[in-house]
Amino acid sequence: MPGGNRRFIESIQVLRAFAAFTIVLFHSGVVSFRIPFAVDLFFVISGFLMMYTSEERPRAFLFRRVLRMGPLYWLVTLLTYCILLFFPSLSLMSEARPDYLVKSLLFIPFTSPKGGDFPLVSVGWTVNYEIIFSVLFLVSFSISLRYRGLVAALLSVAGCGASLTALGGNFYFAYCFNDVILDFVLGIAAFYAVRFVDGRRVSAWVRWSCGAALAPLLYLLFAEPVAAVCPFRVVAAGLPCLLLFLCFYVFSGDFKYDRRLVTIGDMSYSVYLVEYFTTAAFKLVPHESVALRLFAFAAMVFATYAVSYFSWKWIEKDFTRLVSSRVLGR
Repeated sequence: MPGGNRRFIESIQVLRAFAAFTIVLFHSGVVSFRIPFAVDLFFVISGFLMMYTSEERPRAFLFRRVLRMGPLYWLVTLLTYCILLFFPSLSLMSEARPDYLVKSLLFIPFTSPKGGDFPLVSVGWTVNYEIIFSVLFLVSFSISLRYRGLVAALLSVAGCGASLTALGGNFYFAYCFNDVILDFVLGIAAFYAVRFVDGRRVSAWVRWSCGAALAPLLYLLFAEPVAAVCPFRVVAAGLPCLLLFLCFYVFSGDFKYDRRLVTIGDMSYSVYLVEYFTTAAFKLVPHESVALRLFAFAAMVFATYAVSYFSWKWIEKDFTRLVSSRVLGR
């Protein structure tokens, strides 16, 4: 595995930076998608990284996953709850109920009377799935560390298949085994594909062919021709994201990236949660003036990344490192 290949890890961060900015565009209303594919790309990358990190450090896996995502998400959830207490009309999907707050903080899915299976922070549905698959993955490598990927894939596929039967009538089972969970399985497939490619000589022809494939793959994701005819998200968005991940790896794995771009990619989780507020504020800007909208968009993007930098540094990095050292002794 390219575990010591710094540039390989950097290429993943570049993809995450791209995905996070796409989410900003989507939530701000600048572009619209039938399926916000950037989420699928994040899930593919997460599935890959779960395999990658658990290969050498399986101890306290779930604790690390919750510590990685929980603190910032909990802070944003509490802030959202306080805002909705005083301004309930600001949310179209949820309301400030104590039981909703508790379920959101514990990653427990629920259906709001306003419609939709979203936590208090609507974008937190993706965090729910990160935790759900993390638990499934923990079960898998508790069964077999060596074959954890295969076990996780089989459990996921079996669960999704069962959700199409009578078991799909159970809200929690149907939620947990929505076909979006298969994006993580595609990330596992990416891990094995990368391990197969790693150490082998990749010809210039193959490398540039993968580079040329990036354009049609982006077309499949942005124009959504498959999503228009296919009801399964994993096919319409997940598979193109898997191919995008692999082609980008083969094409650009040896590139040297600007450190600032890599940092922006590492900040992607903070960006994803912070833009929940900044894009909502941007939508309040009047549409009549194009110049005003452009200025407001630029200001929104700047504010998103400025705030995200500090939440990434202070919460994702410093706080996480402090807790990890106290609990795990490292």
